[in-house]
Amino acid sequence: MLRQAKEDPRVSLILVHESTRFVRRRAKAVIVKSELAQYGVKVIPVLNPYDSSTIAGFWMESIDETRAEAESMSTSMHTLEKMKGSIGQRDPETGWCFKNGGLAPAGYKNVRVVRVIDHRGRDIVRLLWEIDDEWGPRSGII
Repeated sequence: MLRQAKEDPRVSLILVHESTRFVRRRAKAVIVKSELAQYGVKVIPVLNPYDSSTIAGFWMESIDETRAEAESMSTSMHTLEKMKGSIGQRDPETGWCFKNGGLAPAGYKNVRVVRVIDHRGRDIVRLLWEIDDEWGPRSGII
């Protein structure tokens, strides 16, 4: 999209839902927006529109970029903490580490298992990766 915005003179505006969805690092945001500005392209967040050529807009852009980077750092920190917790808890049947979710890597598949029931009698579902018989390493495809 960025390459097309630079190459196509008809593109003069990029609307993003919010600045956190455009670039998550302040330094990178400044560079990318500066490059786009050289080609006459402005980036405007729809949820919190501002004109970065004004003093108030300049402040809002700086605040949004800083907030986006801080949120990204926070998400990363919490994800790593949860991953450490999951690694410490192994599945009693397979001995494998529980996963936090997301897509399984190529050759594996997500398998949801119930290993514990909470104090209310509800199943606690955990996620494991199992080798995908059709696409996994043993299939000869990978």
